[in-house]
Amino acid sequence: MARADSSSAPANAATVAQRLIAENDCCAILGAFASALTLAISEVTERRGVPLITMSCSDLLTSRGFRNVFQVTPKGSVIGMAQFNMATDLVASAGKVSKVAILFEGHRINGLKPHQVCRRGMVKTFQNVALFPDLTVMDNVLTGGLLRLSLADARSLARVNLEKVGMAQIADKRAADLTFPEKALVEMARALCTQPKVVLLDEVMAA
Repeated sequence: MARADSSSAPANAATVAQRLIAENDCCAILGAFASALTLAISEVTERRGVPLITMSCSDLLTSRGFRNVFQVTPKGSVIGMAQFNMATDLVASAGKVSKVAILFEGHRINGLKPHQVCRRGMVKTFQNVALFPDLTVMDNVLTGGLLRLSLADARSLARVNLEKVGMAQIADKRAADLTFPEKALVEMARALCTQPKVVLLDEVMAA
């Protein structure tokens, strides 16, 4: 692995990457580049099939669907299907795999119950929304906060997250009377009330 320390203009970044790959026989490039440099260098690494690990958080990287670009940021990272498919292909190339470990913050989470994974800070929204139909929107959303908070604090957090998703105006409405898009947004608010570190979105919410 070569660490590329490039302070040059984007026009020269591709040349730097080409030289690193050719001269160092590297299997990956690690770069904490500004986004413009990363965009230029990613064209080279993608063409050569060399993974580029970067702390640049440009959405342009993920949106292009490159298989060999991995963005590493403390929070707010977006990982696209291309990166997941790349991981699957790597596993397949190793032949028959009998065991797989899913690690989150250094801890194995596969085999844990959903509420245990949620308590560790990972939550998921579902396309088949499962709200409590006879409860109000507010009561549905505050249930997420009860994972860590008192009832009063969970209610306050629920108000904040209903505002975030634009559903504060229907807080007193029964969940059974909601449209599907409204239900999806209410579930998103409930997920946020668990105070997650990672949110896994279903196809509808991701779009």
